[in-house]
Amino acid sequence: LYRNVHLVVTDELAVKMWGTYVTTPVVREGFAKVNVQVELDMPKGIDPNTVSVATDIYTADGIAVTSAVGQLTSFDEGVKSLELVVQQPRLWSPETPNLYKAVTKVMRGTDTTDVYETTFGIRTIEIVPDQGFFLNGQRTVFKGTCNHHDNGPLGAVVNATAVRRKVRLLKEMGSNAYRTSHNMPEPELVEACNEMGMMIMA
Repeated sequence: LYRNVHLVVTDELAVKMWGTYVTTPVVREGFAKVNVQVELDMPKGIDPNTVSVATDIYTADGIAVTSAVGQLTSFDEGVKSLELVVQQPRLWSPETPNLYKAVTKVMRGTDTTDVYETTFGIRTIEIVPDQGFFLNGQRTVFKGTCNHHDNGPLGAVVNATAVRRKVRLLKEMGSNAYRTSHNMPEPELVEACNEMGMMIMA
């Protein structure tokens, strides 16, 4: 084993592993629409009309900025989408890696059966023919490297401190993009890139 292994214990009614999908389909100067799609593990025999999903969005400082609640129906097939509006959003970029946290609660009646956290950034991406890649409306040139997951003489075992050191050194030499090679990257790398302002191709 060279990556961390976790045993996750939940209620029967819970968000599936990696069961949230957060997108920012609309980003304007004064507001952003955030879509949170939640996929649930639904035990057999449960009435979906007794299940609701609530999401609160917080800044990195822990300040609540918006919330939404959605009631499941038999037509949702265990997937619920919530649309939230964040006013005066702080956009994510390599220069300003602002992050938000979506805290999703699954409720059966008044009982909370699961709480699931998802970190994300608000930004727009666009590829314009003959012009290139645009991040938040600004043309952005990729200055990146291709990297293996190991950390030199430390070996292949994931070490969060070494991962962050590698990202920091790449940032200091002017890199803004990171391409992982061969395998899916460890979550610790994705987290470091998100927090330290590094675009990543997984």
